[in-house]
Amino acid sequence: EPPNSKHPAGHSDLEKNLKTETKYLRDELREQQRLQEAKMRLREQEVPFLNAAGAGAQEEQARLCEQLQKQQVCSQHQAHPVASALREPEAVAAATGTRSDRGCGETQRALQGAIDKLQVSESWQGP
Repeated sequence: EPPNSKHPAGHSDLEKNLKTETKYLRDELREQQRLQEAKMRLREQEVPFLNAAGAGAQEEQARLCEQLQKQQVCSQHQAHPVASALREPEAVAAATGTRSDRGCGETQRALQGAIDKLQVSESWQGP
């Protein structure tokens, strides 16, 4: 056993450092545990929020799909008179064998009528 082994020089400093380091590590451990608990609480809150956001997005998507389908049907209804107006004067001209200014005038009148119908349809804001 070395002489003066009771309290060798620097022993109290080592003890202080050890106690300080131990306290620091315990505090760090508590802080890490506190952060883990906070993360868990946030995740628990996140799940309902994300579920609600996802449900809202699905509802909005369904609403937009329905609106798009209605607009497509409306567009098809609006395009039909225009297509008819374009075909009919040409069919008359082809049947009569006349593609004169008179045929062009009929086409122009038919197109104007179709345009007028479209303008009326656009101003109507249906269901």
